[in-house]
Amino acid sequence: MSLSKKLMMRKNSNFMADSTVAYKYLCLPASIESLLRYKGYKQLSQIEIANSLGVTFPDDYLQDQICNYAFSSTPYTWGVRPDPQAISKMLQDYSINLSCRFYHSSEYEDWSFENSVQQASNAGDGIILCFDYRLFSLKEASSFGHAALLLGYEGDGFRGRLSVFGPGPEDYGVKQVRAEEMFLSMRSINGGWLHFFPTHTLQI
Repeated sequence: MSLSKKLMMRKNSNFMADSTVAYKYLCLPASIESLLRYKGYKQLSQIEIANSLGVTFPDDYLQDQICNYAFSSTPYTWGVRPDPQAISKMLQDYSINLSCRFYHSSEYEDWSFENSVQQASNAGDGIILCFDYRLFSLKEASSFGHAALLLGYEGDGFRGRLSVFGPGPEDYGVKQVRAEEMFLSMRSINGGWLHFFPTHTLQI
């Protein structure tokens, strides 16, 4: 086993010991909570994040923790939208020195996606991937969005592999995914990735 793989396994093990399991439809807030903890920023709970950003639930879905919500019968609208302006404002309101930008997969090719996430990862920035949940769970018949935190990239800049943390609640844990498969999964739902970087710094 290569040294880089050993280091990545140790890094993933340490992360799993202090990671967040998502409530249903809160995979993006849970990913943001995990990112903030992982990077050593002020801790916010997924419930606080969800109430700040707003959540869309299936019609007649019952819950008692989120006060900022809407209902929809369309699966791909369920959950929290990856709105970079709303997320950046929330972080600012909580005095967290981070901003974010959303990159639409439709504007990139697979090789440029890999270059982008590799550079951001090497710089220590945070990346949350927004993709079709069926990449993690083939039992799902219809597509809907899912979010996962990028923990690392391994490869030579082309056809690499991503180490990602899926917050669940089902299929929870760290997974190894081919970058090309992730990119196609994002493309299938017009998804992309959120890049978190320190405020007042250049974006990669």
